Amino acid sequence: MQGRLLIVVIVVIMISGCAGGSFQSTDDDLNSSEPSDNTDLTTSEPATSLNYGVKTIDYGDGVIEGGIHRPVELYSYYVTVIASSDETDRFNSTILEQNEAHDFVFDTNFDESYLIVTQLYPAPSLPDYRVESISRADGGLDIRINNTTNKEQRHDKVVETMLLKISNDQRNTPSNVSVVTQRGTKFETQESKA
Repeated sequence: MQGRLLIVVIVVIMISGCAGGSFQSTDDDLNSSEPSDNTDLTTSEPATSLNYGVKTIDYGDGVIEGGIHRPVELYSYYVTVIASSDETDRFNSTILEQNEAHDFVFDTNFDESYLIVTQLYPAPSLPDYRVESISRADGGLDIRINNTTNKEQRHDKVVETMLLKISNDQRNTPSNVSVVTQRGTKFETQESKA
């Protein structure tokens, strides 16, 4: 009897540990600090009081005018700032709709927020890139991202697009954005490496 009870307790503990919790965020929830493995995650960075939301698109080539369009040379990077509703005309609405990102972009209140569009190629469709930190620096933003998660690794090659909606609490859009990957690759606005 004690042997069966011990097995039941062990199984319950194993199931509890494996089940884990899942955090569902919404585009309106810009104040959560709980991490997520979802492609739509929301978090904030307390050191700089920046609140942001993220939407990741795995097959994002052609999603924005001026961004990465396949075919491209290996190792292409792109980042830009979208600071007004007029600039959203640069987006391909069809691709946004196919990736459930249309509302994320077009419902942005540009009096209160701005968008950062980051693209990387080649990237596997899994795992998705995640924001590690965002900080203000000399009128711009420094963003650190990585794609190290516990998800299954895929070996396909896609243009991964990360849309960041950042709360503009200081009413100043960054003059430049610098992005650094977990491998130390750095790319900036007005710079497209191909």
